[in-house]
Amino acid sequence: MSDGKPDPVSHERPDASRQPDLFDARGRADAGHPPEPPVRSAVLAPASMTDDGLIERLADARPPDIDALCHEIAARSLAAAVSALEALWRRFHGFGIDRPLREQRAVLGTLTRLDGPESRRALRRIVLSPGLPAVPPLATYADLPDWTERHFPGRIVLAGSALRSLKSARFEDVALVGQAVALLGTTYHRMKTEGGMELRDAFEDALRELKLQETPSISPDRQGRARDGFEIEWEGRRLTLDRHLKNNSGTRDPRRCLRIYFAWDEETARVVIGHLPGHMRT
Repeated sequence: MSDGKPDPVSHERPDASRQPDLFDARGRADAGHPPEPPVRSAVLAPASMTDDGLIERLADARPPDIDALCHEIAARSLAAAVSALEALWRRFHGFGIDRPLREQRAVLGTLTRLDGPESRRALRRIVLSPGLPAVPPLATYADLPDWTERHFPGRIVLAGSALRSLKSARFEDVALVGQAVALLGTTYHRMKTEGGMELRDAFEDALRELKLQETPSISPDRQGRARDGFEIEWEGRRLTLDRHLKNNSGTRDPRRCLRIYFAWDEETARVVIGHLPGHMRT
């Protein structure tokens, strides 16, 4: 690599020696994963559905459709949908980091607008249901190693190279770094270990909320020393940091440019972070 810039994003499929693109497997059957929802029409028209049709559609609704379905249910004051709404909430339970997902917030808003005895009971059950312990915001970079180990044990780990890179961290939004790491330790980890379109969609939704992207860190045409720059020693093995989270700052100013380079370790089923929170220089 002649210019020392590790960041160009390529949408080509990586070669077989590297971790495949996370989303290459969309739509493939996997006997060990939950069944995918049936294929639906790309155009959703809730206003044209019957009451029973709306309720039935909630059972396998895709995230992009949930807002529209909930809006129509609330507009009709459709109390018969309470059970299906509560089931939809629980379908996404535990996918977020420390707060409900957008889809769950749509359900809560709809139950609140229905404002009947059944919807109030459903809201109470949701509020009292056990959930993931809240993850406090990351306050300083010095806290990151202990914070990560305490809240995401066995799911995410900082390699020695990541600890070294933290010493020169200049990215100003420490809390966003914590949210990004938490996303890798929650929804991303579940997506890699459990599979299924719902978790993939939840991960993408969380990325949008944080205004981040998850992309390959190395273009497929980089070979030899160019690729070696992204390799780290990890537990007696070599891991390639072939993925990264990035913000859309449009600058390389280390105060505003976020990059978190990581690899998925198949042997231990853990996310290994190798460099953060700025650009790697290779």
